Amino acid sequence: MTCGDIMLKTWSMKDKWWLFVGAIGFYILGVILLGICFKYRNFAIANMIMVIVNALTLLLVSVFYYKDKINLVGFLGIVLGLISVALLEMSGE
Repeated sequence: MTCGDIMLKTWSMKDKWWLFVGAIGFYILGVILLGICFKYRNFAIANMIMVIVNALTLLLVSVFYYKDKINLVGFLGIVLGLISVALLEMSGE
């Protein structure tokens, strides 16, 4: 899903139809992979991990690729997100 978000952001700036179609394809793939994760993980934990990893990845891409600025609160959010994923993974659910 993260790739779909990045392609959609790029489509919004460049207006190329294939970026939009590619984004939809990545969203479909992401939902399929999430469904597979539900077979092996707790529903809530699988969703939270997906949301947190997606948010962290998008934040890093926006900072390093799109050159958006991040403040101290944003940096703390990244750290807390990483801690959240680690704790959820350690829970063993």
